Amino acid sequence: MSDARFFTAAGIAALALILLALVFPQGRGARSPKPFGHETEASREAWVAAHTPKPAPGSAAPRPAF
Repeated sequence: MSDARFFTAAGIAALALILLALVFPQGRGARSPKPFGHETEASREAWVAAHTPKPAPGSAAPRPAF
C-alpha cells in the first residue's frame, strides 16, 4: 500500500471519529455519566430528595422548588 493511500485513509478515519465525537452522545441531549464530570438528572433528583427537609406532620407547607 502506498503512503498516499494510507495517509488519506487514516485522515478520513480520523475525521470520521472526530465528527462522531461531536454528535454522540451529547449531540442527542444525553449527559455523560460520572466520572466524566457531568451529573445526570436522576442523580440530581436523588440528591435533592435526600437533602430536602420533610414537612412537619399535618402541615400544608409546600416543598421548595430547586
